[in-house]
Amino acid sequence: MPIGADGGSSTAGAAAAAPHAWEELLDAAAVPKRVVDDLLIEYLLTEGYVRSALLLKEEAGADADESEFERVGSRNDIRDAVLSRDMERAMELTDAVAPEVLRQNPKLLFRLRKHMLIRLIRQGDINEAITFAQTKLAPLIGPDDLEMRHDLEQVMALLIFDDIDASPVAHVLHDSEVKDTARMLNGAILRNQGRSDEAKLLRLIQEAQWAQDKLQDTGVDVYQVLRTPRTLQ
Repeated sequence: MPIGADGGSSTAGAAAAAPHAWEELLDAAAVPKRVVDDLLIEYLLTEGYVRSALLLKEEAGADADESEFERVGSRNDIRDAVLSRDMERAMELTDAVAPEVLRQNPKLLFRLRKHMLIRLIRQGDINEAITFAQTKLAPLIGPDDLEMRHDLEQVMALLIFDDIDASPVAHVLHDSEVKDTARMLNGAILRNQGRSDEAKLLRLIQEAQWAQDKLQDTGVDVYQVLRTPRTLQ
């Protein structure tokens, strides 16, 4: 029976008529602290917070694959290289830990090389920038890939402006572009290593928000439930 029909109303009525029974159900579904610790450690490792993950692991005595900490260290080095705009180093490090990633993902390779092209334009190396675009970027664009073609055209448009930071296409220079590239590369490496690029904790939060919205639709006072003090087992 769909939520919000008779089943939803009975759920709300049961919660209102039998609050103690509702609390007993919540207690029965309490998440053990060890599970919470493992979720937090997995989140920290996915996001690259090695030091925090190590501290939590030591404090909680939680299980964690030591080799995973080493892989996170490598991903952090790659991310730092991208954020510092050292794309050559980022690609070298990526090839060392996951050589298939860039070979199998031309769009990601395009983004990395696009940042290299922008650096050449900033340095005023016009001829080298044009050659780089023709030999390193254009060959990655498929005949039907309008998005990559548009991206390259916008970067090349920087060449006609004296002040590229004040140009109509200055958005391609923003730090957010580099951060997006770092995030995409990190996700690609995670998937290559057989892991999700999104931590389980984030997915659980999204599912909890969905469930909370559904319960509120049936009349359950979710906020009152959340305000009730509960302890981890």
